[in-house]
Amino acid sequence: MTEDAAQGQLAAVGRLLAVEWDELKSQLQAISQPVLYANGLHDVMIPAVASYKAVEQVPDSTLVLYSDAGHAFLFQHIDEFAAQVNLFLDD
Repeated sequence: MTEDAAQGQLAAVGRLLAVEWDELKSQLQAISQPVLYANGLHDVMIPAVASYKAVEQVPDSTLVLYSDAGHAFLFQHIDEFAAQVNLFLDD
């Protein structure tokens, strides 16, 4: 990842954190396509509860949590995650 990309991501996260929950909730509820959320239960950068709260609002969403993983769950569980993505895309 380049320095510019990293700074862009930090700026985007900052903008997201500035959004009030009611506005964000409304935006999540407006999503009409299926959404796959995946997270490690021990993710210190994006707590699993944030994914859970988002999935509660998105009408057609699926949450996959890896109980023994952190932020790098997709590398810690590459085969399981790839299978989950394929199942999601097949639907």
